[in-house]
Amino acid sequence: MFITYFLVGVGLFTFLHVSGISHLFYLFIGILAIVIGVLNIKDFLWPGGGGFAIEIPQRWRPSVEKLVRKITSPVGAFLIGFVIALFELPCTGGPYLVILGLLAETATRPLAVLMLLYYNLIFVLPLIIITFLFYFGHSRGVKRVFGNQRKDVKRLLHLLSGILILVLGVVVILCLI
Repeated sequence: MFITYFLVGVGLFTFLHVSGISHLFYLFIGILAIVIGVLNIKDFLWPGGGGFAIEIPQRWRPSVEKLVRKITSPVGAFLIGFVIALFELPCTGGPYLVILGLLAETATRPLAVLMLLYYNLIFVLPLIIITFLFYFGHSRGVKRVFGNQRKDVKRLLHLLSGILILVLGVVVILCLI
């Protein structure tokens, strides 16, 4: 996930920086952030309502789980992680795109690369912690915490991320005015 997001980020930053359309992209991202924020809040208030949710569709999950269970090599794990991260990017990438728009407007390439490395490290840190907890034998505790309250936590995350992304979108638009 770290590598996928980092490569997409560097690629998009480079495109925006070279093309000179970062201002238009930033406006588009501000509007998109507002829409994604509202949809996340909708998912808190009305989970799955309207026929869609800001997450991997339920009907895809069994296929994804079967595919992931078949992976037995580090290369296979890397490749499936890369593909899954690409599919998750539209769901989790709202704040990331806002950051990319901001970096394209204000940062040099070396600074942008450092900021993207830092952002991605913070983004994957919870995944790294959970992996180490499983590795060191704490799987029952992790499953208990996340298994029993998963729906409640997921709904709360939709609300919090929706509010955050909505506010970011409004701030982006206001900064352009």
